[in-house]
Amino acid sequence: MLYTLGRLRLSIVTTLVALAGTPRAQGAIELQWRPTLSSSVVGDVLEIGLYAVSDSGLDQPIAGLELVFEWDTAQLLLLVNVDPCTADPCPANTYNWIESSFPDDSARDGLNNTFTDGIAFYIAFIQPGTPAMVTPEGLFVTAFRFGILEAGVGEVRLLESCKDCRARTFIADGVVPGLEIPVTLGPPARVQIVQCSAPTVEVAGSRYFTVTPGPALDPVSLLVEGASLDPAAGCVSLYVQADGRLAPEPFFQLPDTWGTIFVTGSAVHPNTTYRVSTGCSSQALAALSGSAMVTTWVWGDTNGDGEVGFVDIIRIVDGAQGIFQGGTLPEHVDLAPCEPDGVIDDLDVAAGQDAFHSDPFPCAELCDSPSLDDLAEFVACLLGPGNKVGAACDRFDFLDDRDVDLADFAVLQLNLREWAD
Repeated sequence: MLYTLGRLRLSIVTTLVALAGTPRAQGAIELQWRPTLSSSVVGDVLEIGLYAVSDSGLDQPIAGLELVFEWDTAQLLLLVNVDPCTADPCPANTYNWIESSFPDDSARDGLNNTFTDGIAFYIAFIQPGTPAMVTPEGLFVTAFRFGILEAGVGEVRLLESCKDCRARTFIADGVVPGLEIPVTLGPPARVQIVQCSAPTVEVAGSRYFTVTPGPALDPVSLLVEGASLDPAAGCVSLYVQADGRLAPEPFFQLPDTWGTIFVTGSAVHPNTTYRVSTGCSSQALAALSGSAMVTTWVWGDTNGDGEVGFVDIIRIVDGAQGIFQGGTLPEHVDLAPCEPDGVIDDLDVAAGQDAFHSDPFPCAELCDSPSLDDLAEFVACLLGPGNKVGAACDRFDFLDDRDVDLADFAVLQLNLREWAD
């Protein structure tokens, strides 16, 4: 019934176009895929444009089209179609369709009952009396968005028809009712999909660590989070900036431009564990690499031996005079102020002396103590194993495995018990 009504609508709008005196269509039309990217990463969203191209050298009016296509389900999951025009006037070489969708075909072929089987059926109809013009440059029909599931080569293919079903690909002429324009199908769209590479991290003092992003073809960001097992830092979620400082907004540049960068800031505390991930896409927070973990040295320690002694004070005093020996780096002895300034001076010497006398780290705590409010928020985030958490729930991923499940709940119980005690 749906298909009968669809073709009836195509016939009606085509008749209205014919009455308007639109020139007769000529030649064949090629349907082409045009991906926005030739490569992408797992967890990203890929957009592939569908174009109709006139091969006659002239603009050709059409009344609409029906399309059958398939894709590799191991790599891709069809999400939605997004039209390039939804208002008048449209951008050049686009059209505001009266309908552009995946129709409910459950009574006939059932191709759109699920998008997990790798085949779908799409339709587009024109506004009555206003044909869509297919140009030699290409009419941008719509764009299909796919979630990227797994590394490999993702492929999307146009089909003339499908096995054991009646749906097929055709384009209706915009002048003569019931006439179909010859259609040629362009090659499959192929996208190389890679796993986002985790960075390499190394501790570089009480207030510093280094990050080196893994190889990537495109610019990447670096996300620093407090390890969720540590309640004192679990709320930290900041991005490395070009100068190594941390800020709420992501900053992207090529891995070679990042190089190995020293990371610091008021959120980098002594004896605290952080996890660092590479953000391989600005389109989706899900396109993150696995985490690399790093724990800063204890307060006042300048060589990573876990103790603060007289030798540490000597290293800081030497650093204030520009003397760095035995592998000591400026970052090892830059302890103060709360936002390290890259300058080794009397503030750092005083901070080292305080640490030597077992004075606590003087800067403000990073996060509030856990409370029963955390328990209520945790329940809303409890999606179970294997379900990736969003940014709002990431602080409850205590095991740093990108999900929130009962194993994380056990850690939350321990944190609440320690806080209560």
